Amino acid sequence: MKHVDRCECLFVYFSDSLKVLSKLCRQPIVVYIPEHEHTRGGYGSGFIPIAEYGADFGKDFKQGKAKKAVKLLYSGSNHYDLLV
Repeated sequence: MKHVDRCECLFVYFSDSLKVLSKLCRQPIVVYIPEHEHTRGGYGSGFIPIAEYGADFGKDFKQGKAKKAVKLLYSGSNHYDLLV
C-alpha cells in the first residue's frame, strides 16, 4: 500500500503535465507500472495501466482512423520511459 500511496501522490503532480501534453498534441497517453510493483514484489511480467489521458483523442473524426495511444512506463522518481 505504501507504493500505491507514493504513486498517487506523484501522479497528482504529474497528471496536470500529462493532461496538457495530451491536449496540445491531441494524442491519447496511457501510463503503466510493471506488474511486479503492483503485486508487491510478485513475479508478474506484464504491465498495468494506472492513468489515461486524452482518451477522446483516440479517434480521428476527419479520417475515421483510430489513433494509437502513447504508452509510458512510470519508473519512479518522476521518470517515464516509452513503452514499445
